[in-house]
Amino acid sequence: MNFIYDVLAQKSHYKVSVLTSVNSSPFADQEFKGVKIHRLGLVTENSIKRYLSYLFYNIVSVIILVIKRPDVVVVYETLSIFPAYLFSKVFKKKKIHVHFHEYISVSEKEQSSRYMKFLFKCEEQLLKKFTCSHTNEDRKALFLKDNPNLNPGKVEVYPNFPPKTWWQEYGQNKKPWQGGKIKLVYVGVLDADTMFLEEVLTWVSENPEELELTIFSQSISESAKALLLKFISNSIILKPSLNYYHLPSELVRYDIGLVMYRGHIPNFVFNVPNKVYEYLSCGLQVFSDSVISSLKDTDLPGVILCDLKELNEQAISIIQSKLSTAVDWDKDQHQHTTMLDKLPM
Repeated sequence: MNFIYDVLAQKSHYKVSVLTSVNSSPFADQEFKGVKIHRLGLVTENSIKRYLSYLFYNIVSVIILVIKRPDVVVVYETLSIFPAYLFSKVFKKKKIHVHFHEYISVSEKEQSSRYMKFLFKCEEQLLKKFTCSHTNEDRKALFLKDNPNLNPGKVEVYPNFPPKTWWQEYGQNKKPWQGGKIKLVYVGVLDADTMFLEEVLTWVSENPEELELTIFSQSISESAKALLLKFISNSIILKPSLNYYHLPSELVRYDIGLVMYRGHIPNFVFNVPNKVYEYLSCGLQVFSDSVISSLKDTDLPGVILCDLKELNEQAISIIQSKLSTAVDWDKDQHQHTTMLDKLPM
C-alpha cells in the first residue's frame, strides 16, 4: 500500500494495477484513485480451497499481464512469483523486480510444500536476470549467503517506510512527554508463544501508576486471548484494529510504541518491523527486546532496547530518561531511499 501511495504522490502519470488475493481483514477493501485492484482467490485454512485459489490467481494474473503488458512488474513474495515468471518468458524485454518483505531460511525452504519448492525454482530463474530487494541489510546478507550465485549489485535494501506525510502532518507536531504516566501502545498481530506478551502485561499490571498500555490488534491467537482476559484492567486496554491510514492520528496520543517479538525464527531476529518506522514517523519512541539483532544494529534514534524477560522498575526509569530527550526521526528517515526511488522504471 505504501508503494502505491508513493507512486501516486510522486509519479502521478504512472498507471498502476494490482493483482492480489481476497483478504479477510476488515480493511482489505483499500482503494486508490485511478488504481485498478484485482482481488483473486481466497485466504483460507482449507487446503483444497487454498490450492484452487492459487490456481485461479495464477491463471487470471497471467491473462491480465498479457493483456496489459506493463513496463514494470513488481512482485511481492514468492507466492506471487509464477505469473511474473511466465510473463518474463513471453515478454523478455519487460522489467521485473521482486521484493521480499520476509526472509525465508534454507531450512524453512527445505521443509516447505512441493508447490512452494516449485515457486522457489521459478524465483531462482527470475533472479538470474532481474533485481530484487529485502527490507534490511541483515536480510540482504543472509539472502546472498543462501544464494551465492546471485549478483550482489542486483539485491537492494528497501525498508517499508510509511508515507512521509505521517511525519510531516503528525510526527513533527506531536507534543513531547510532560512526565507522569507513560502511555504505551502496540499495533499488530498478538501471539503469546512468539511474543513477550505475558511479560509485558505483567509488568504493566504491576505498575499501574507509571504505565498504561493500549493494544490495537486485528488478529489475536487463542493463547493471547487467554492472557488478555486475565490482565485486562484500567491500565491495559484492548481496542479494535484501525484502518492503516487512520493510524497516525491515533498513534500521536501515545509516548512509546512496543515491539514484542521473541525472535523464534531468523525472520524475526533479522528484522526491523514495519511498526518501528510507523511509531517513529508518528513521533513515538520504540521499546523492544534486544534479541532483534537487526534493530540493534540499525542504531535508529528513538529505539530503546531492553530485556523484556526481566522487566522491572529500572526499565521504567530508562524509558523516562529517554522520553526526556527529543528525537528528530525525520532527519534519519530522509537518509534512506524507497523502492520507488531506484526501481528500473
